[in-house]
Amino acid sequence: PVTYTSFSVFESATSGLTTENFDVAPWRPVGGKAQGLSNLGVSWTAANQLYASNISHSGSGSVSSNDGVGPGADIFDWVEAVLPANVTAVGAWITSHNMAHLTELLAYDALNNLLGSVSLGNTGHAFAFLGLTTDTAIARVRFPSTNVTNPIGADLTVDDFSFGPGGVSIPVRAPSWL
Repeated sequence: PVTYTSFSVFESATSGLTTENFDVAPWRPVGGKAQGLSNLGVSWTAANQLYASNISHSGSGSVSSNDGVGPGADIFDWVEAVLPANVTAVGAWITSHNMAHLTELLAYDALNNLLGSVSLGNTGHAFAFLGLTTDTAIARVRFPSTNVTNPIGADLTVDDFSFGPGGVSIPVRAPSWL
């Protein structure tokens, strides 16, 4: 796989992607959503409550894992997307809300094998881009809060999720004897 932390480089290396910006129904109004909510062929789940948020990189919406209330309700958060067939490129803007953990994207195939990952250190309150292309179909991606010893503050938000069969293949030079 090829990993990206620059949206402009990812954008120039891919084409034909669909972007979920979480700005319209079924993500509006802001609030809790049913686990497995599907839109644009992608099914979304979260560690706790799947939550449509108004904290966003662009536009008015994003998605996160909303912690519950009460003792023990703050958990290690993750957001996961199950993808349609033939997706070979994924990317999203993610923030860790200035928490002490990595911002990470993990990509898996249909047999649950890890195809690749890309991560950044604490992004502060800013959104950072993470992307990945591969020549193997990506069945699902997970955005976990990692490198955290205490789940309090293990929060993250995902926005502008791009996906599709957009990986650009690298040409292979033919042998000179052809």
